Amino acid sequence: MMTVLGLISDVGGTFIALSAVIGGVVTGTTIALATRKQRREQLRILEQRPVAEWKQVRRAMWRGPVPADPEIRGSALELARTMYGRAHRFRWWITIILALNLVLSIARVATGDNPWYLLAGVAWVGAVVSHWYTIRRLRQRIALLQ
Repeated sequence: MMTVLGLISDVGGTFIALSAVIGGVVTGTTIALATRKQRREQLRILEQRPVAEWKQVRRAMWRGPVPADPEIRGSALELARTMYGRAHRFRWWITIILALNLVLSIARVATGDNPWYLLAGVAWVGAVVSHWYTIRRLRQRIALLQ
């Protein structure tokens, strides 16, 4: 996002490219390390079922009718509980980080920097809403699968 905003402003191309590479490496590494345990937990649950049923379990966890097969429903419930627990546990940290990014975007616009940072602000608000919606949706799905 910031790289796109840099393209609109008068910053040099080398700086933009270097910023994109560094930002991508830092962001990718952070996300990979932060979600490593979550991926292992999900895989542990999914491995209890045949690979052919993984898609059904994931779909049942998020949407659609409750599966008639109690084993698929049980795996979907366990997967939803695992994801809900993690999302609920980190909800305030994620909200604070995204809110700080929103404040920084607004501050850049307020100080006369590129007004396109308002677009970044909208993206940060969308990320907060999406995170809180995911928590709510998982809670509803857990109640339905029980």
